[in-house]
Amino acid sequence: MEHITQERLKYLMRYEDGKLYWVHPTAKWMKEGAEAGFIMNMGYRIACVDGRQIMLHRLVFLYHHGYTPEIVDHIDGDILNNRIENLRPATRSQNNINARTRKDNKSGQKGVRWREDQQKWQASITVNKKKHHLGYYTAFEDAKNAYLIAAQQLHGEFATTRGKDIK
Repeated sequence: MEHITQERLKYLMRYEDGKLYWVHPTAKWMKEGAEAGFIMNMGYRIACVDGRQIMLHRLVFLYHHGYTPEIVDHIDGDILNNRIENLRPATRSQNNINARTRKDNKSGQKGVRWREDQQKWQASITVNKKKHHLGYYTAFEDAKNAYLIAAQQLHGEFATTRGKDIK
C-alpha cells in the first residue's frame, strides 16, 4: 500500500460520513478538525499523509479494513463519494467494467452505438478483452436493454447501469 498502517491512519484522522478529518495534523498548514485532502485536477480527493499524496478513497478503505486492495472501486461511479458503503475491492478489469460512460460515446449508453451502414443500433459487450456482438436493433431502448442484460449476466455486481438516455 502507501506505507501507512491502519493504526497510524486512525491516530492521524477520524472518519465521518465518507470524509476524513485531521486529529493529529502532520504539517503546520493542516488544521486539527479540518477535512483532509483536496481535489486534484483528475477529480479525485487526495490527502497528504506523512509527506505522501494518497487518494482519499484508498485511505477510507484502509481505515475500515486494515488493508488496501490493488484497486478500490466506487460502486456508484462517483469518485468523490468516499463513504465506506460505496467502496469495494476490485481488479483493474472490474473497475473498468464499472467505469462511467466515455465522453466520446455518442449514444450516451455504454455498449451501444449507431451503425450508419446498418441504419440500426448495435449492442456489444467486452469480456476478457474480447468484444461480443449482441445484435442490431431498430429501437435504441432494445439495444440498451440487450447490453444491460448481458452486462448483468457477464459482469455481475460490477455491471453498470449508468448511462444517459439520448433525446
